[in-house]
Amino acid sequence: PMTIKKISSEEHGLRVPHMGWENVAATNHSILFSKIPKNTDFYFAHSYYATYKTEDKSMVVATCEYGHHITAAVEKDNIFATQFHPEKSQRYGLQLLQNFFVHCEEHVKRGDKSC
Repeated sequence: PMTIKKISSEEHGLRVPHMGWENVAATNHSILFSKIPKNTDFYFAHSYYATYKTEDKSMVVATCEYGHHITAAVEKDNIFATQFHPEKSQRYGLQLLQNFFVHCEEHVKRGDKSC
């Protein structure tokens, strides 16, 4: 239940596209952010952001601020997504990717091919 919006440069005097490091606040119940400090910088390069149509934000596992509240990562069942680029986010980006691969490997070992 999300919509995608373009970041408005006029709204807050923001640079668009948004490129660079931002502090991401992760929740405690995230598979992706296991073994990663709660407030860690990740690399962003984007002009759009996701926002919720409903009050149910149970899928949101990380957020950041860039003129307004931005959903930085979501998890639901076998769906995982990040607004930032883990592959460009150095040590913790690699940890996030490893967390994802380990999670998928565990599902495959149990015979669950949905991951």
